[in-house]
Amino acid sequence: RRAMDKAEGTVTVLDAKATTYTRVWCVYEIYVSLTAGVRADGQPYLYDVYTTVEGASTPAVGITDGTVGADGEAQFAVGAKGDREKEFPMDSGFRVLDFDLKCAQASVDSDRRHILNAIAGASADHLEGEPPASHDNYERVNRLLQGRFALGIFRTAVESESADMARLSDAVRKSGVEEVKLSFFECQGVFAEPVARALPDGLLDLNLVFQSAALGDSGLCVLAPALGRLHRLQRLTLNLAHTGIGGGGAGALGEALGGLAALKELDLMLAANVKVKHEGLRGLAAGLGQLHATRRLKLNVYECHGGAEGAGALAAALGGLRELEEIELDLRGNKIGDEGLSHLAALGQLQRLRHLHMRLLNCKGSAEGVGVRALA
Repeated sequence: RRAMDKAEGTVTVLDAKATTYTRVWCVYEIYVSLTAGVRADGQPYLYDVYTTVEGASTPAVGITDGTVGADGEAQFAVGAKGDREKEFPMDSGFRVLDFDLKCAQASVDSDRRHILNAIAGASADHLEGEPPASHDNYERVNRLLQGRFALGIFRTAVESESADMARLSDAVRKSGVEEVKLSFFECQGVFAEPVARALPDGLLDLNLVFQSAALGDSGLCVLAPALGRLHRLQRLTLNLAHTGIGGGGAGALGEALGGLAALKELDLMLAANVKVKHEGLRGLAAGLGQLHATRRLKLNVYECHGGAEGAGALAAALGGLRELEEIELDLRGNKIGDEGLSHLAALGQLQRLRHLHMRLLNCKGSAEGVGVRALA
C-alpha cells in the first residue's frame, strides 16, 4: 500500500481470461485504485487496463482513466480516446461484467481473509475471521470496475449491434462513476437510447462527442431527458456538430439544460446544423437562461441559420446569467445583421464577465451599422 501511495496510479495487464480479477492480491490493488480518490499532489489516482490484441494497430491496447497524452489536443482528445479504445477486445470487457470481488482466491487462505476483511472495513485486530459474505464495499468496487469496462467497450458494442447493450448501459448507470467521456464520432449505429439509459444520476463531468453521427432530432429527443435528470452535473461538453438537428431537437436540448441547476461549465457545439434556425435557437435559449450557476459558457452555432431573432434570444438568455465570467460565442454564418449585433452588445454589461469572445464572420452586419457601433 505504501508503494501505491507514492504512485500516480495503477496499470492492470490483462490476460485473455481476465485471470487477474480472480486473485485476491490483485483485487486489493484494484480496490485501492478505484477508491483512493486523490493523490498527495491533489490529482486523481488513475487506473488503466492494457492487454494485447493480435492484429491491432499497436502492440498494447488499453482502456484509460480519462484521456492521455497520445490522444492529442484537448478539443480532439475524447474522440481520439474513443478510436484508440475501440480495439480493446469486447469479449474481455463482457467477461469483467461478471466480476465479483468476494470470489477472489489466494494461494494462502489467510491472505484472502485478511484482504476481504480489510476491504470490508475491519480493524487490524479483526482480520483473521471469515470475511462477510456480502458488504457494501464489495459491491462498490464491483460496480466501479464493471462500469469502467462497460464504458471502454460501449461504442464497439453499438457498432457491432450487440444484443447485450442493455447490460452495458445498466453497468455504467449503476457504477457510481462521476465522470463519463464517450465518442460516437461519425457513428452510424443506434446509440441514443443506450447512452440515455447509461448516464449515472450522480455524474459531475460529462463529455459526449456525436459529431457527424446519425443522431437527428429523434435521437436528441431521446437523449435530452436523460441529460435533464443529471442534477449534480457541474461540467458538460456536448459536440453535436453536423448531426442533422433541427428546431425540435434544439428545443428539447434547451429544456434539458434548463434543469441543470448545478452546472458551472458548458461547452456546446451545434455547428453546421442548418435546420436549427431561429426557432431552435429560441428553444435552446430558454434553457440556457436557467443556468444561473454557470460561470463559463462556450457556444458554437456556426451555420445554424438563426438570424437576428435567434441572436436576440441568446443574448437575452445569457444577459440574465449573473455568474458568467467567460463567454465564447461562434455565430458565423447566421446572418444576424445589425439588429442581432445590437442585441449581443448587451452582454458586455455582465458584471462578473472577464472574457468575451465572439466570432461573427458573415453575419451581414454593415461596417457602419448600429450593431457594429454598439459592439465597439
